[in-house]
Amino acid sequence: MKHALGIDIGSTTVKVTVIDESHTILFSDYKRHFANIKGTLQTLLSEARAKLGNLTIHPTVTGSGGMSISEYLHIPFCQEVVCVANALQDYEPKTDVAIELGGEDAKIIYFNNGIEQRMNGVCAGGTGSFIDQMASLLQTDATGLNEYARNYDTLYPIAARCGVFAKSDIQPLINEGATKENLAASIFQAVVNQTISGLACGKPIKGYVAFLGGPLHFMPELKNAFIRTLNLDEEHIIDPPYSHLFAAKGAALNAKEECFFTMDELLKEFESDIKLAVEVERMEPLFKDEQEYDAFIKEHNQFKVKKADLATYSGKCYLGIDAGSTTTKLALVGEDGSLLYRFYDNNNGSPLNTTIRAMKELKELLPQEVLDELMKNGYVYEDKKENYFNFNNDKDNPTLRLDVTYDKNHKIIQYVSKEYGFTDSITSTIEKDPIEIIKHSQDILMNQQLPLTEVILPSHYSGGDYKAYVDDNYEYVIQTNINMLVRIEKREKNYIVQKEVPSSIYDYDDITSAINLVIDHFNDNFKGCTLKEIYYAGDNEARFKEITQQYGGKEAIVLKSTFNVDKTAGDGSLNPNSTYENFSWILIRNHQGEWQEVDHGY
Repeated sequence: MKHALGIDIGSTTVKVTVIDESHTILFSDYKRHFANIKGTLQTLLSEARAKLGNLTIHPTVTGSGGMSISEYLHIPFCQEVVCVANALQDYEPKTDVAIELGGEDAKIIYFNNGIEQRMNGVCAGGTGSFIDQMASLLQTDATGLNEYARNYDTLYPIAARCGVFAKSDIQPLINEGATKENLAASIFQAVVNQTISGLACGKPIKGYVAFLGGPLHFMPELKNAFIRTLNLDEEHIIDPPYSHLFAAKGAALNAKEECFFTMDELLKEFESDIKLAVEVERMEPLFKDEQEYDAFIKEHNQFKVKKADLATYSGKCYLGIDAGSTTTKLALVGEDGSLLYRFYDNNNGSPLNTTIRAMKELKELLPQEVLDELMKNGYVYEDKKENYFNFNNDKDNPTLRLDVTYDKNHKIIQYVSKEYGFTDSITSTIEKDPIEIIKHSQDILMNQQLPLTEVILPSHYSGGDYKAYVDDNYEYVIQTNINMLVRIEKREKNYIVQKEVPSSIYDYDDITSAINLVIDHFNDNFKGCTLKEIYYAGDNEARFKEITQQYGGKEAIVLKSTFNVDKTAGDGSLNPNSTYENFSWILIRNHQGEWQEVDHGY
């Protein structure tokens, strides 16, 4: 046969390839079908007809959506993994292992000692559709994700076995200010981890490795993540120019002599009423007719939320805030359950900013007497400086309590005093130092002709250029250089034992910096727990290499720890009034040369 046609109907795309008897590609193309398989295939075949003329071709179809086309056009069907394997043996015969990613499938094919084919099951985690879903969280597409990933410097651990799990990992990182560059690269690394762990299952991927499929072809940074994780050199990377069309190539190679059409004959088949299997099944309509729909609307209109006018409402009211992964919702409800105010909007990756915007909108709607009462108690965010303070408090001996929030670089961006009813945002960021905070707050008070004798800071302050001593009530009492007493609230002493474990891999500074990072993480996140002991787990090069490959770091280290849990059971996941021993902490050294905690547990 002189000309063969390979058709690959995937979950998201249609691929077409026409080859001649010497297996030279005469025509090939790749299009997303957006659930319109028939129309997309017809378009591709029409383009092939326009370029090649009315050839006689021998067609074969493959792919997850190919069975229906095969049945209704009466052309042979070939399994996708068989097609890919045949194409590689013909075009890239030195291939030892092939990794192929599609819209909803992932495959690894081993060619040594016979052909071994592995493919994902019903879940599309770690495939092209997964990447599309994750890209939408970053308000971009797959191409944009690839561009972001070019400039990453940190990788975060993200689950790729399920889109829901991945989203639960990504959204907090977005909310905490992680860069899109680092998130994009982390998503790609998650796909790599899922493919290798889920399909290879410990079997080595080595030798000459081919990268196939649309995601790997159109997203070079995803391919680079595989190369980086597998530690492949340039010689052992097989990256064919038509890597996204290999299944269609393989289908053409499997064409049968007895099945043939002219291009015009094949296109004429599309003029008939072809119904694909995926298009046959339809759900029953929700309503049989318009009368039934009207009855439904009438019934449900009986159950409406009671509403009231906020401007004229008098009495207590209750505010509910739902800061979700993608949207933020607010509801202000009166004592009788009536809805006074509602808000619903996409949070665009920042629930906090969206909530602030909603609160400002609500503030504009509140009656003035309500605002006055709130101001007196210090609960209103004010943009105008003259409204920062309520002077009904003791002017002669004020106490300023500062609640401080930070940006991603640990710079102070905001502090609040409920005693004086103000919120101040610092536009020129101030370093994390109590004296600088005090100076800034003193300036504000002096402008209002108010003295400042004492500042109470949150308990996590423990450093700065000042003298400190301990009294009976507070852990730290600080006398500053601006003649002001600063008290830092008392916190429990935590005596941590650090064992010295010898290492031929890491020096003292390496291990100490890793330990300090874990201590900080523990103190910030393990509430109700007391760290008693932490130490280097010992040299284990094989384990370190495995961790490095899994998380895409430069080096890896494992620490062991012992800690006590109080009656609160920490966050509820730990055993109350217990001691955890040999609790592991896994860290990698990122591309900035810093340790990064990626996992912990037993």
